[in-house]
Amino acid sequence: MNSGVLHNTVSLLIFTKDDLWKICNSFGYYLNYVDEIVVVDSTRPENEPKCFEIMKNEKIKVYKAPAFGFVEPLRVFGIGKCQSDFILNIDADELISEDLLQDLKKIISNNSANRYSILRINKYEDGTVFNKEYISNRLFRKGTLSYKGYIHEPPLTSFKAKKLDKKYYITNVRKEMNFYALKASMFVDRMSFPDLVESLKEYYGTFVELFISFILSIEIKLRKKEENKELSKFEYHLFTIILFFLATIKNVIFIRTKNYDYFYRYLWKKYDNFFSVDKVTAEYQYKISRLVRGSGGVINFLQLDKDETILELYNRFLQSNQEGEDFFIKILKERAALLGIRGEHSAN
Repeated sequence: MNSGVLHNTVSLLIFTKDDLWKICNSFGYYLNYVDEIVVVDSTRPENEPKCFEIMKNEKIKVYKAPAFGFVEPLRVFGIGKCQSDFILNIDADELISEDLLQDLKKIISNNSANRYSILRINKYEDGTVFNKEYISNRLFRKGTLSYKGYIHEPPLTSFKAKKLDKKYYITNVRKEMNFYALKASMFVDRMSFPDLVESLKEYYGTFVELFISFILSIEIKLRKKEENKELSKFEYHLFTIILFFLATIKNVIFIRTKNYDYFYRYLWKKYDNFFSVDKVTAEYQYKISRLVRGSGGVINFLQLDKDETILELYNRFLQSNQEGEDFFIKILKERAALLGIRGEHSAN
């Protein structure tokens, strides 16, 4: 399927920002089971971990990238650096089960699927499990998934995921449940009704798209709202409620509801955030969101699939006193200004 990749091999892909130290001492062990480790690291040089001896291994490749506050804009760049047939993508605060590591090559050599759905167990530091979910964008054949760079974005793919046995899992350990990239989402996730319908078709399938768009279209027609206007706070929240309801039904009502609690609360808080600014600022953010969507997503808009862009932005990041979302928003605004969309108070 891909030229230049090695058959029946696995790349371990990890995105890090000030947390490479959590996992670098495990690299030697992981190399018993994978063919290479690819790290896309956004740590400033002064904060880099002291694991230089391990990092000298030729099978460990580290690529520097700017910190945007969320990983999705860098996914295509990271995937492009992997040389193996299959990619296993984990976070720096995640652990791979022994069974999954030991059987990894056997799983992919069966050629039974192009991507696999793996159980992720989410825990707090005290060991309390707050969420279990199957995720289907962690073990996949290179070239079968694509991304646009949106926050919490499901992959675009035509390949169905094969669910692995529950003994194959990834454990995520965190201090607390946090909602990240809320500021950045205000510049890339604002949508009109047609934007929402297109997004639903891409990520959630025909049934969900038809169901949600039917209900929202009735509400929008009753209000005689123009299609190119941004969704209202009520419409965003109505979408969230319906999506949460459908996800609960799909996974057996009242049994796995808690698994969707985090994402439900995240969406609710995100859309509340959209209406926390004045009207002029909101219109400016909406115009940038439309530009991003019209270009095919964050990655295309900022050309983050190009090595030279990543290098240029990383050097700018090092020279900047801005971190994460603030740096990302600055880059977005600069790109939008080149296309004629300028400042919150000159957006009209």
